[in-house]
Amino acid sequence: MNILFTASEMAPLAKVGGLADVVGALPKALIELGHNVCVALPFYDSINQKRLRQVKVLFSDSIKKGQQLVDFEIVQANTTFSKISVILVRSKLFESEKVYTGINDGEKYVFFCLAIQRYLKKNNKRYSVVHCHDWHTALLPRLLKESNPSLPTILTIHNLEVQGKIDFAAIQKFDDLKTIFTINGQSINLLAIGIETADYITTVSPTYAQEILTKEFGHGLEQVIAQKKKRLIGILNGIDVDLFNPQTDQLISNQFSLNNLGNKLACKEILQKSVGLTLDSDVCVIGFVARFFSQKGLDLLSNKIGDLKAQYIFLGSGDEKYEKNLQTLAKKFPQKIKVVTGFDLGLAQQIYAGADAFLMPSRFEPCGLGQMIAMRYGTLPLVRQTGGLKDTVSEKNGFYFTEYNQKSLIKTIKMLLNCFYNDKKGWRKKQKAAMNGDYSWRKSAKKYLHYYTILANIK
Repeated sequence: MNILFTASEMAPLAKVGGLADVVGALPKALIELGHNVCVALPFYDSINQKRLRQVKVLFSDSIKKGQQLVDFEIVQANTTFSKISVILVRSKLFESEKVYTGINDGEKYVFFCLAIQRYLKKNNKRYSVVHCHDWHTALLPRLLKESNPSLPTILTIHNLEVQGKIDFAAIQKFDDLKTIFTINGQSINLLAIGIETADYITTVSPTYAQEILTKEFGHGLEQVIAQKKKRLIGILNGIDVDLFNPQTDQLISNQFSLNNLGNKLACKEILQKSVGLTLDSDVCVIGFVARFFSQKGLDLLSNKIGDLKAQYIFLGSGDEKYEKNLQTLAKKFPQKIKVVTGFDLGLAQQIYAGADAFLMPSRFEPCGLGQMIAMRYGTLPLVRQTGGLKDTVSEKNGFYFTEYNQKSLIKTIKMLLNCFYNDKKGWRKKQKAAMNGDYSWRKSAKKYLHYYTILANIK
């Protein structure tokens, strides 16, 4: 099949978060299964053009926005890092070093969807299915119902909390949309439109697909989603198992395997030294790599973690409140807790490799990649049972708690520490299960292909 992905970011061309990792990795798995995949993206200034080859302009056009015509080019290219080809929309609207600027982002991605609609009008029979990702391209299924009704669409929700709400007046600036959106209102919810009109809705884990049907996790769209319940599927994300491989990872100090965990211990000592913790191979080191936001469960942390026999390393950045709270803990327990703000890829990999356990007490987690990466390196996850964390972590390969409160977290950390210090055989058994787990994209890609095939045959 010929599959078109549409998204706002894709690693390594344009990356902000996990969405980029998915859009960069899933097409590779589909190509390995024998299919053709092209990814449509805005042509940001930040895209490193050295990663593109055989670049050519397919056509130029313009879209009327208010009183002006906004020109754009559709650019086709191959990538130097994979067999994925790309379609890029070049316009002055995307002349920014940042993927998201926070200034008229809604209008920019509406424009992007309209430009891709123009491209697909000229290539109606080229693709078997269009796979849209998150709110940025959620308008496209609605547009294609008008211009390419025989072309099936899938919309993947990576995080329902962010929905792409845009003023109705901003939508009405685009002449192409005036006949589609005729009922005046205060705003348009782009993600809701995509949910209503795409042929299938997928989420990034089976549990999250069920959670978003509830008021707690539906963020106001649970009733809209319920109407598509029969076309709602949860497919767990994978990770790049070639990149996250303890036997070949060049970013860690010592490569290792399940049969050579002595080198993992060496990674642990290097990690302790790099962040200024006391060198102690016998103490349990617990790592955390994530954004410092409320979603990640940081409000569950208290002085009680410092009273336990463990060392902690927190790497990330985000909400100033959580950064300050973590720094306060680090000052109170300087021999046990270290906080590194910002993002350091090398240190992140060293945490995955050198820590004994990995902390993800998330309030909600559509999928989560950190727990899967950690398990590849024999670093046992401690998670809250929600979303993809529930689908990937069990008693066999880690530790978990259910109720979102400090008491449950501390109780589970104590369970983990008891296993680490007093049940070496049990800890090793969990490590073995974690490192032998299949976290590849191949299994997930086959599930997506199943639904692509259904849609292609129906249409």
